[in-house]
Amino acid sequence: MRRIGIVPHEQEAQTFRDYLLTRDIKVQLDAADGGWAVWVYDEDRLDDARKELTTFLDDPQAERYRNAVDEARRKREAELAEDLEARKRSIDLRRKWNRPLYQRIPVTLILIVGSVLATMGSEFGRKLEPVRNALTVTKIYEGESNGGPDYIMWSKRPAEVTQGQVWRLVTPIFLHFSPLHLIMNMYWTYLFGSWIEQRIGTWRFVLLILLTAVPSNLGQFYESGPQFGGMSGVGFGLFGYLWVRGRLDPHFGIWLPRTTVTFFLVWLVICMTGLVGPVANVAHVVGLIAGMGAGGVVAWAKRR
Repeated sequence: MRRIGIVPHEQEAQTFRDYLLTRDIKVQLDAADGGWAVWVYDEDRLDDARKELTTFLDDPQAERYRNAVDEARRKREAELAEDLEARKRSIDLRRKWNRPLYQRIPVTLILIVGSVLATMGSEFGRKLEPVRNALTVTKIYEGESNGGPDYIMWSKRPAEVTQGQVWRLVTPIFLHFSPLHLIMNMYWTYLFGSWIEQRIGTWRFVLLILLTAVPSNLGQFYESGPQFGGMSGVGFGLFGYLWVRGRLDPHFGIWLPRTTVTFFLVWLVICMTGLVGPVANVAHVVGLIAGMGAGGVVAWAKRR
């Protein structure tokens, strides 16, 4: 901030300050010997401000200076309104991060706890009743043949869903079939889920989970039947959301490093080769597409 000169009278100094504001030059007035000192905030505008001060002192009663008073008042009111609106949109991170974990990411924790309970209750999927068959898209029936191997069967369409058990469109995400399956999915669920839930809010996060879980579960069901489970379809969806929105929305504040993007895409391909055993590949692909689509739509809406 630099001093550019003195205006003899207070009223004239305030008028000159208002006039400079209309020229996007902000100044501060301080009482000084011989009048009021004018200090300019932006040193890049010093020359402009000095020229304006010289012209003003020659004729401080000129009409353009009197007219500037009302214009400056309107400008200040507009800036105040904009500042108040910005404060409404701002997030107090200190208050947010000081809250307990269960208040910051309740849905993420529910996904993790629900997965652990469902997986333990179904004995890693080995036991159909009562837990696994309550969560699959449609019930699985098993039996024994006379002298032959055991068999399983199921409906080719989600009969229970059409009868009102709509939770089955989502709940396969809680079933896991090995400790490694559970640990890997819970790691990515916690990592991506905590980022997104705290950034977009709990209810929007719930919507994102539904947008990735339902189509990925239905896609896998129609491809292979109800013998699948896991949070990986949702995990790929959350990855896709972060990847696309982070690239398209610079104000989102979260972006994935190239190593993470490469890992997920390579892992997607490896799973398709069959080298890691039976995998719900359709759920992975559909979840990824759904998450990328959601991220793209939100980013597009934010940029309009």
